[in-house]
Amino acid sequence: MPLKTATRIIIRFAFFVAYAGIITWLSLTSHPPRIGIKWLSWDKVQHALAYFLLTFFAGRAFIALVLSRKKAWFLAFVFSIIFGSLMEVAQGTFSRVRGADAYDILANACGALAIYLLACLIPQISGKPVHAARPSPDPGNTTNS
Repeated sequence: MPLKTATRIIIRFAFFVAYAGIITWLSLTSHPPRIGIKWLSWDKVQHALAYFLLTFFAGRAFIALVLSRKKAWFLAFVFSIIFGSLMEVAQGTFSRVRGADAYDILANACGALAIYLLACLIPQISGKPVHAARPSPDPGNTTNS
């Protein structure tokens, strides 16, 4: 079983790190790809969706290491807000074509907040810790096997 647990942790963190890398590239590239779907082409919707997913992947990864679901999802929410803010600062600092936008930070925060609230309200989204304790034995069973 330990290999299975380690594999699950690695997979969760791989998705999280890969997705954070994609967001970093999209944030810092001079000409990010455009989405052809009209309702998704609005910049702020893209930001909200991107950070919704980033927070989801972060929450699922952090819950593998943190004992409390609340702590894991709160950490994912805070991480996404800080990460999104740093991406905007990087755009304003390092890009000649793109600039920082406070409304992008707000859109990022809305996406992160949406999944944070969903994870707090719906336990199936938040997931179980990978290292969750085994269920306690049946109290009615008095035999020692």
